Amino acid sequence: MSATTPATVLAFGEFVLDVGNARLTRGGNELPLSRKPFALLTELIARPGELVGKDHLLDTVWGRRFVSDSAVKSVLSELRAVLDDDARAPRWIETVQARGYRFVGAVQPASRLPPSAPAERPGNLPLPATALLGRDDELQQLEAALARPGATLLTLTGPAGVGKSLLALTLAWRQGTDRPDGAWLLDLGALQAGCDAATLRASLAHTLRLSDAASRDDEALARSLQGLHLLLVLDNAEHVLETLAPMLAHLLSRAPGLQLLVTGREALHLPMEQLHRVPPLTVPAPEDDPDPARCAATGAGQLFLARVLARQSGF
Repeated sequence: MSATTPATVLAFGEFVLDVGNARLTRGGNELPLSRKPFALLTELIARPGELVGKDHLLDTVWGRRFVSDSAVKSVLSELRAVLDDDARAPRWIETVQARGYRFVGAVQPASRLPPSAPAERPGNLPLPATALLGRDDELQQLEAALARPGATLLTLTGPAGVGKSLLALTLAWRQGTDRPDGAWLLDLGALQAGCDAATLRASLAHTLRLSDAASRDDEALARSLQGLHLLLVLDNAEHVLETLAPMLAHLLSRAPGLQLLVTGREALHLPMEQLHRVPPLTVPAPEDDPDPARCAATGAGQLFLARVLARQSGF
């Protein structure tokens, strides 16, 4: 931490930056932010409205190691993803071409915030293990899909390892504050393939902290959900689809406040289902090979740099 870094707690918009404890929260909930993006945010927020040059950031954040512009851009992309910031229309961080960056948001000491801080959201969502990179446009499309009138079921499909779970969890974090009864996660991967309906109901009731009676049958489970407004993420559903699909169809018909986000290798094939096939991250085109900056601007390039920088900061 540099001498100019504020050893304090600062607020900007719905975010609170606790420099001393290395924590960034949004609405009272901690956000996943690795060491380099946190240090970059701390340096920028120390000088709101001022241009912070690249040389200064290389000195303070990277210790003047051999760091390329692509590495800086990759860390900035991770930070923007967590802040829900758009480089084309920045709300928080503005890029000054070839010179540096500027924090453009209003900053105030957290002590000036209203005394009634937001309560923690209901639910059991874990923090995403990493920031979602290279899928900003896709994330906005999925948010729009969930916001459509009558949208009750969104299924993300694609091969193993394509990033369905991280995409769903990040989407649920962004949506959870809009549901009075929160956002919840059930990883179906722990269940045996072709498990019976009773096992599924018991897992759902336990995850949502419902009474034991709720797992008696589908109708009892549906009655327990009536009057609740929540988002339920069902991850890794491909091996229980035969049992899961009719159960979800019944729940959605009886519990209008229930919204489902499902991931799996196959669709549920229900009438109300919105289907999104998760594509692989974009990769550099052959003509991009000589240009590291263009390679790093792709989704796969951002992810590669983030993973390398997490292990070798001077890369």
